[in-house]
Amino acid sequence: MAGRYFGYGSLVNPDARMADRDFQPAILSGWRRSWSLSGLYQDKGPRICGLTIEPADGSEIEGVVATRASSDWSDLDERERRYNRTPLQPDRLHGVAPGETSVYISKPEHLQPATPDNQFLQSYCDCVMQGYLRVFGEAGMNRFIATTAHWTPGAMRLDRGDPMYPRAVQLTSKETTLIDAAYRSLGLLG
Repeated sequence: MAGRYFGYGSLVNPDARMADRDFQPAILSGWRRSWSLSGLYQDKGPRICGLTIEPADGSEIEGVVATRASSDWSDLDERERRYNRTPLQPDRLHGVAPGETSVYISKPEHLQPATPDNQFLQSYCDCVMQGYLRVFGEAGMNRFIATTAHWTPGAMRLDRGDPMYPRAVQLTSKETTLIDAAYRSLGLLG
């Protein structure tokens, strides 16, 4: 059996999900997203953050449950090497048929919040925001923002013009307008 995983960041975006095209929107309860040090790109300036999840009573986050195209997880485990693949408690996942589902959670040594010295990439955030827009609409993108911690002003590295993120996406003009308006409201763009 191939297996399933819950994606809550770039894995929401079908264009960034590798070969795993079979997915369903889902809700994970008892967790929230946060920007946290990933350890990537440390030779290229500030340390870089990615998204992770952390326990949070009363919180819910939207994401997708994707079915692996293969029973071999090595490609996805390598991509998510700074995370631990962890089984989810079945009663925490809503909106999809019951079944064993994993999630990638940052390794403990990476649990440092986004700051101007621990930045997240605009090209990565663009990918995530585009995924939420395409799967959940503008309201879903706004819920993504509301259920993610550590939107720290000065913590977004503006690399859209020369993306460092290996799975950078092309935004439509409408997506760019909506996403940049969200960045401005968070104090990430002037």
